[in-house]
This record gives sequence, structure tokens and C-alpha cells, in this order.
Amino acid sequence: MHRPLRSRLLALSAVLPALTACGSSSGGGLATSTAAGYGAALLQLDEQWVATCAGGGQGQQPSIAISGAIEGAQLQAIVTAGKATYDAASGAACIAAAQALGCWLDALPPPPACAQVFTGASPVGGACVVSEECVPGAHCTANASPASGCTAGVCVAYALAGQGCAGAECAPGTTCGSGSVCVARTEVAAGGACGATGTYCAQGTYCGPASTCVAPTPRGGACGSGIACAFGLGCAPDGTCQPYVAAGGACGGASQGPCGAPFLSAMSCASGVCTTSYAAPGAACSATLPCLEEYTCDATSSTCVARLAGGAACAADAQCQSSLCTGGLCASPICPP
Repeated sequence: MHRPLRSRLLALSAVLPALTACGSSSGGGLATSTAAGYGAALLQLDEQWVATCAGGGQGQQPSIAISGAIEGAQLQAIVTAGKATYDAASGAACIAAAQALGCWLDALPPPPACAQVFTGASPVGGACVVSEECVPGAHCTANASPASGCTAGVCVAYALAGQGCAGAECAPGTTCGSGSVCVARTEVAAGGACGATGTYCAQGTYCGPASTCVAPTPRGGACGSGIACAFGLGCAPDGTCQPYVAAGGACGGASQGPCGAPFLSAMSCASGVCTTSYAAPGAACSATLPCLEEYTCDATSSTCVARLAGGAACAADAQCQSSLCTGGLCASPICPP
């Protein structure tokens, strides 16, 4: 299952080896000179991953600018409030290293540079809203949102290798193993045994049916299921790996790949055409045809319109970017630090 990029890159502690700050503030082409820019860059990179490696996904590009702005505003708010510091050089290095992982971004451990981007000021036991507020080696027990009431969590220390993980989160670079004990993650080269807790296959390989790290099947190669195909490819009816088909593309043929991607189930093949099961901005919508993320179905026009920013008049939670309408006004889309 694809997880949001922020949950993979930002919820890190400085227990990883520190890196010498280096590089520009460009983040490989994505602006990272500020915490706000870094948050937006994460969302943009995530969208690029979906578009490049997952057959275009659900076509979320129209909403990514809104999501990125909200993400960046939340991170910038904690920096402005003095609850964390932001290292622009590490932010650039993190984004650039993540870009270099290509389609293996979702499968491999986060780049070590990402552990150095934010340094929180809240100690273990201190209040927090997001993990970036916590001191190195700790994380926040809650990632609050306006819709959930922005309830603050508490900074708690990660469990290290050899320590118990029952009810605790293992430190980056480790995972919860047998006996509920954190164990170090180890990289397995092509041909090596995989599948055991704590192992992951090296970049460019995956854990095959025989529990051995193997290279994924390229386009046109034989497959029995989509798991055997390289990122961006699915198993076509004729048993070969073919590119996922984007919305509006032809589908259903023997050598045509599946619509969308397995974990993004918003598309199906209808009458030989890949059809989305959501309505685009400005298009007609209904209870059975919801709008693209960050848009809402207007009760008067029955079309998809942009959600409202904080402070705008509203009548329902779904109208707001924060998903919270209170007292006739949309709450801010970010939680106060």
C-alpha cells in the first residue's frame, strides 16, 4: 500500500548518523529554502511518484498545489513559533536523495538526510502536534488535524534495536521483529534470501515468490501477477507486463495493461476505456460520483468546486479545506503549533 510521502520521510529521528550539511536549496528542482517550500516539495514529489511509477493514479494533480500549501503552512507554523528549526541544506539533500530513488521511493528506507531536516524543541514528555516538534530520537504520539480537533500529543522516545516494541514505535532503520523486539533492517542483494522480518531487497529488486530478491520483469516480459512487474507496469491478460493505462486510454485488450494501479482503485475498464470513478473539478458530481480530493460537490450546482479556506463562510464540513465548519466559518486547515 502506498503511504503518503511525509509519513515516510518526515517522521524520522536523528538517531541516524548525522550528515554534513551540503548541497543547494533547490531540492533537485523543488524549492526547499523554507519549511513551507519543503512541505510543498514533499507533496509534489509524491505526485510525481504516482504519475511516473503508478500509472498516473487517480489524476490528483489539480489538488496537489492545495495540499502542498497546507502541508507547508503546517511545517512553517511550528518553525515560526520556535518549536522546531529547519535546515534548508538538509531539506534540499533529502528531496534530492528521495528523487534519486526513483520508483523505489516507496519500497526502500528513507534517505538518512531526511532525519536532519527538522530539529524539534519539545522534550520527551512534552506536548506536540507533529513529530517535527520533538527533540531528536523522539516522535509525537499524535499527528493532529483540524477535523480531529487538533488534539496535541506527547513526545515519546523511539524504541531502539534490542528494545521492546509492544506499544512502542521502533526507531528509523529498525522494525518490530519476533518477540516484539526492535531489530535492525538489513539490505539483501539480488539472489539473497528475503521475507524475514527486518530484511529488504536492494534498490532495483523485490522479494519474489521464492523468497529471493530478484529484478522485476520489464515491459513485455512474462508475469503471473502484477507483483512481478517493474514499477509502473501491470500484468496484462496475455500474461505480459505492460504499462498501466491512464484515464481515457484504451483497455481490455490482451496486451493492454490494467487501468490505474492496484492501490489506487478509482479507475475501471468500461466499454474498452479506462474510466475514473470520481468527478474532476467543474464536472457534475453526486453521492455515487464523488469529487477529486480537495474539492467538494456543491449542493446547488451539483458540480465539483474547490474547498474553502479558513475563515470562509460555510454550511458543512465538506466545504472546507480543513474538513471542519464551525460557527458558520471554515476552521484553519492547519493546527496551531
